[in-house]
Amino acid sequence: MLVVAWVIVGICVLWAASQGDPIAVNGWRLLAAFVLGAIFSCVWFGWYLAVSLAFHGHNNEAGGGARSECYRHMIRFKLTENTLTGYVIGIDEPVTDLSAKVKAQPKFRLVDVFTIQAQKD
Repeated sequence: MLVVAWVIVGICVLWAASQGDPIAVNGWRLLAAFVLGAIFSCVWFGWYLAVSLAFHGHNNEAGGGARSECYRHMIRFKLTENTLTGYVIGIDEPVTDLSAKVKAQPKFRLVDVFTIQAQKD
């Protein structure tokens, strides 16, 4: 069904693009194209991630867009001549109110450590 809908939409877009006379591009039309492109590309990419997640694809990218406020993490990297080591540090309860008089300290924990070795030639 998705392929059929994709083909129909593609044919409609090609047909609509071939109708009418070409118009000159001025500054306002160019600006409108950039603004609309920025908005619609985000919408289309979001739908792409949602649909691909339904078919078990792009799980990592789709999960990052979920905007979960319950868990955050960061990765610190250590780079040597032959290795790259990553330390994934989790923050279980991020601080949400920075204006509070009593500042709650976030609790950090080491989630994962990974090392990538350089290839020997």
